[in-house]
Amino acid sequence: MAEEILTPFDRLKIIRHRDRPTIKDYLPLIFTDFFEMRCHKRAVIDVRP
Repeated sequence: MAEEILTPFDRLKIIRHRDRPTIKDYLPLIFTDFFEMRCHKRAVIDVRP
């Protein structure tokens, strides 16, 4: 099998392809219980009783 040589532009097109898997595609395969926590950087959460 011959190795295909890609130009930098070809590599960029592959990287930016819409159907390329993202982290959200891999997380269910790695973790069974994943909960995404979102918080504003300036938010202050006071957990003291």
